[in-house]
Amino acid sequence: MNLKEQILNTKLNDDQAAVWYLGQESMLVKVCGRYLLFDPYLSDYVDRVCSTEEIIWKRRYPVPIDPCELDFVDYVFLSHDHEDHCDPDTLTPFAKANSKAKYFCPPNAKGTLNRCGIDDKDIVFCLGGKDIELDEIKVTPMPAAHEELHYDAEGNFMELGYYVTVGEITFFHSGDMCPYAEMDKYTKSCNVAMIATNGRDAWRLANGIEGNFNSSEAIDFAKQMNADILIPMHFDLYDVNSVPMGELADSMEKEKKFIAHHIFMPGERYVYMR
Repeated sequence: MNLKEQILNTKLNDDQAAVWYLGQESMLVKVCGRYLLFDPYLSDYVDRVCSTEEIIWKRRYPVPIDPCELDFVDYVFLSHDHEDHCDPDTLTPFAKANSKAKYFCPPNAKGTLNRCGIDDKDIVFCLGGKDIELDEIKVTPMPAAHEELHYDAEGNFMELGYYVTVGEITFFHSGDMCPYAEMDKYTKSCNVAMIATNGRDAWRLANGIEGNFNSSEAIDFAKQMNADILIPMHFDLYDVNSVPMGELADSMEKEKKFIAHHIFMPGERYVYMR
């Protein structure tokens, strides 16, 4: 059984959700008969476009599924307009294969989506802190500080995380996010917290690599949201922007603060029960 067949054939009750890790911050969720796709990065676009003589970007592992196979996805959530989150080499073939999907993104990502063949009628432009209800899902975008908060020319947040509620289960996907002063204002409870944990440092920032929560901060934030489980992201795909797989568990042991968590292998499925 290939990955697409596994996804489609996974049977769930209404109090269950299945989560697949597709690499970097690409997460696929199946819940209440709906399919949610977060920050799909299913190519080597970064390797080809972003590598320099000083910094070589090279995927550690192949993509677990071709974007053309995701023709069943209902909703796509794009946190911000960076190459590994709003990837033209993923979105273009995906949009050709899937004519029903709706896309949630910050307004400044419009140009990239349009160039990928996605029409404005299929895009829901998201503003930080403003609830959106579409069909049977509720979405609350959260401003995300990618090192710091960034704004477009109209004053809209350029990077977002998403709270998404389907049925009785609420998911949080951080996008690229660090702690910031006003974040309590936007923080809500969730069941499943998917948080970037690759951290940040002066060397990366000096080389244009904006950072995220470190493991300790991610644990604190997941606890603040009363999450049932923490899923770390963005820690394993590129050598120049990764942390050891065991860092999350090491932080828990060192600081004596514990939370249920699951560290994925690419393409792996996890079933959550509320």
